[in-house]
Amino acid sequence: MRAAHTEAQVRAAEEALVAGLPPGVLMQRAATGLAHAVLALLEGAYGRRVTLLVGGGNNGGDALLAGALLARRGAAVDAVLLTGSPHEAGLAALRAAGGRVRRGTDAPARCPTWSWTGSSGSADGRGCGRTRWRRSRPTRRRAPG
Repeated sequence: MRAAHTEAQVRAAEEALVAGLPPGVLMQRAATGLAHAVLALLEGAYGRRVTLLVGGGNNGGDALLAGALLARRGAAVDAVLLTGSPHEAGLAALRAAGGRVRRGTDAPARCPTWSWTGSSGSADGRGCGRTRWRRSRPTRRRAPG
């Protein structure tokens, strides 16, 4: 039998944890866990290219901060913003680390992708607990209209 938690249970656990931590620590833990999972997948960062598809909110912030960590390790990181209001601190960190930022409409027409499933962080701060990666087919962006 697999146990699952409701959204309300996860939020309550995170709020209790966050209350005892300095601001931003939980997001840094999630970003670090994600960056380490990517490093393991790519077998290093130097000379690798990483494209982030970034939404809004804290999950987008996790991705941007993970991208900053990867950029500082030598990866060429591009963030494709899929929202008009990305996480500002994550965006600043990525830019400071040398990452490039594009709007969703400026994404490359064809790029290989990896899909990631699992939580980017956990309430106990262990990061990517059940991460599964699989290679996706290269995608093509359709022309508008």
